[in-house]
Amino acid sequence: MIRSAILSAFVLFSTLSFSQRQKGSFIIAGGAHYCQNSGVFNLNYNGDCLVGSMLREDVKQTGATFFDAAFLYRQPLKFRISLLLGIGLNQKGFVETGMQHLWNETQRSAYASRRKLTYTGIMAGISVEALRFKKVSVSIAGLINPELLVAKDNYFERRVGSARAYVDVAYKCSEKMSLHLMPFCQTALDNYSKKVIWPEGQFFRPYSAGINVGVSF
Repeated sequence: MIRSAILSAFVLFSTLSFSQRQKGSFIIAGGAHYCQNSGVFNLNYNGDCLVGSMLREDVKQTGATFFDAAFLYRQPLKFRISLLLGIGLNQKGFVETGMQHLWNETQRSAYASRRKLTYTGIMAGISVEALRFKKVSVSIAGLINPELLVAKDNYFERRVGSARAYVDVAYKCSEKMSLHLMPFCQTALDNYSKKVIWPEGQFFRPYSAGINVGVSF
């Protein structure tokens, strides 16, 4: 589904871009987003007591803040609609806390860890200009984002997909440059983890909200 949607968007973008007289623009944006999962990924660490293993109990996973960046090309069409195509780079993950002890001991100690996964991929979608003033405009946009995990991981899928929606508040500094404030929300379209290892665990299927600032030229 993701591949066919991206292919269709790319073909449409390419066809219409060459047919338009209005000049397009580039947008470079970066910021942060708060990422969390709908459940707890691999909750139960006491399924098997392997010799030398560290057992974990009372595991909790909470959201964490990660960076987000995008490089987009925007091609205006008719009726205040623009096509978007670009490349994204972001991180997803969580913070895990709990108690742990060696397989042959009963004394427990608290632990905390931060899981961070870096993804890159293509972004394709459309934006609609909802408001326009002398120097300020407000647009609403939606993007499909097939992603690739930068470093291979035994627990996480290499190829996944997400979708995002954002509001773009643009301030026109000059005829060639504008500043952008872009709050957004994002959700996974696939399970980012390969499988549920422990019975009480769940798939990692992250969603997030954040804000980017950018410049167009």
